Amino acid sequence: MSFQNSISTLSPVVKHLIIINVLLMLLRYTPPSVIGFDTTNVLSLHYWEASNFYPFQLISYQFIHGNLAHIFFNMFMLFSFGPAIEYKWGPMKFLGFYLLCGIGAGLTEEVAWVFDPAVEELNRLATLVSANGNSVSLPDGKLLPPPEFFAFKDQVLCNRFMAVGASGSLMGVFTATAMTYPNVKTYFLFIPYPIKAKYMVLIFFLLDLALGFHTIEGDTIAHFAHVGGMVTGFLVIQLWRLTHRTN
Repeated sequence: MSFQNSISTLSPVVKHLIIINVLLMLLRYTPPSVIGFDTTNVLSLHYWEASNFYPFQLISYQFIHGNLAHIFFNMFMLFSFGPAIEYKWGPMKFLGFYLLCGIGAGLTEEVAWVFDPAVEELNRLATLVSANGNSVSLPDGKLLPPPEFFAFKDQVLCNRFMAVGASGSLMGVFTATAMTYPNVKTYFLFIPYPIKAKYMVLIFFLLDLALGFHTIEGDTIAHFAHVGGMVTGFLVIQLWRLTHRTN
């Protein structure tokens, strides 16, 4: 997506955000033996009950991307929409907004994971094990005593649930664009017809919401994180507007 007439000069925060994302992408491709840790495991957002979850991941995951296509499209979106908002709000306000939207997106994804069938089943079994101390029989017939079951549960939570990318933050920025410049014309991928930002953001919200509840096989996009970024952006801007009116 992009403005019909994109701002050609990068604003300071947008420029540095792009540089940081690119540097961390290079770091991600560096072997763990060289840097001493696995960047994907440490900096990605993990499920809050997993042993590899740390609170700082709600920020760090915003700068880690899955592959080159992922970072390219996210940085292109940041380049297209970020400068206009940063120039209007100023660097610090824009940066704070960007990070807040990413945090809101991450928290929304954490809530969505709680209702994942695998998590619900693991928690159901964990409650039974804690209550009666019995071993757990897995679908493959393997019998796990309580200590091994809880280790198995943690392994599943560590490996199955992970989120990376700036998409949630950028959905917040796009929401800010739609609220600040509602009639600006935007384009989506290869559709040759312009769509006003106020309609485009609504299309994306409804699409991500639908795909979040009805997952398509092979779809690895964190749709609820997108929704969380948009909702966070909307609420933050409404709060700022309300505070400004009050003052």
